Amino acid sequence: MNRSKKYMMAAALATLSCGAMAQGLNTGYFIDGYAFRHNLNPAYGNDQNYVSIPALGNIQVRTQGNFGLGDVLFDNPRYGIDSDKKTTFMNPYIADGEALKGFASGNNRINADVDITLLSAGFKAWGGYNTISLDARTNVGLSLPYELFAFAKNTGNQSYDIGDIHAHAQSFVQLALGHSRQIDDRLRVGAKMKLLFGVARADAEIKDLRADLSGPDKWTMTGQAMANVSMKGFTYKEEQKEYKVDGQGTYRRVNDVDVDGAGLGGFGMAFDFGATYKIDDDWTVSAALLDLGFIGWRPSIARRVSSSTASTTWLSRKRTPWATRRTTAWSRRATAMPTRLPTLPTSPAMATRVVAARVSVRR
Repeated sequence: MNRSKKYMMAAALATLSCGAMAQGLNTGYFIDGYAFRHNLNPAYGNDQNYVSIPALGNIQVRTQGNFGLGDVLFDNPRYGIDSDKKTTFMNPYIADGEALKGFASGNNRINADVDITLLSAGFKAWGGYNTISLDARTNVGLSLPYELFAFAKNTGNQSYDIGDIHAHAQSFVQLALGHSRQIDDRLRVGAKMKLLFGVARADAEIKDLRADLSGPDKWTMTGQAMANVSMKGFTYKEEQKEYKVDGQGTYRRVNDVDVDGAGLGGFGMAFDFGATYKIDDDWTVSAALLDLGFIGWRPSIARRVSSSTASTTWLSRKRTPWATRRTTAWSRRATAMPTRLPTLPTSPAMATRVVAARVSVRR
């Protein structure tokens, strides 16, 4: 199982409140000719000055999680008979123990950090090496319970307590100024100051998600959902709806969102600190503390589904087992979802703290 590659799950499973940015292995960390090593450790400099190509000079995608692509995709046991070479863990021909062994019994987390350098330059001056860069960064995190994967694998005529699902995303622009210098023949240090201009931030969670598939002719899913968004000009669009059952009255439903103009959604500051120490001609120790700081976001707009029930009525009362259901054409109709969406008070400006430590040894 190749755990060096971490990818986000398919959208069918996507739906962690996570303040720590994903940090992964970087093959360019000890490559002397890599001009952007200062992003990994601000103590690094370059032998030559450089100016990057706007928006194309450097693109970094870092991912991290406690499950990987090999836990989701498998070799298809039916390959060469009637199926493709690869399949997912939900394939009925893969045993449950084999399909689910890669997922943690608690929460399964996956984080991704995309960093696009818009402009960057490095030059020698003031007794050391200096860098300036403008970057667009996006961070995404998911936390998915083990029970969600078990539900996807073994959907049957019973009840499932899936648990809580969390999602977090934020996007910001970063202006970074760095300086590094040689202290002596062995020690080199560096630091970087970053101004963070928040574009948007969102947190979403579904609590106490439960699926009841035990009914003779109806499947029911219940849970409490919450969405919290910080973005200038962002609003929810709502409409008044009537319940399908007579006498139940009306409810408000969020049916769309709108962004009225763009602007600064938050502001913050962060620092990078790093050092390298040459023990001898064969060994060099490198350490860095990255993204030590915060972003203060605008007051957020929150919506909560305080009590929701979604049900699907199957016109056929006899349900086919999951292993053969994929070959059966089902006719179904969905009943109305009675969703109440009270407006919550705006919360105070929220801070996202970003801390990542890195220690490496080069020989």
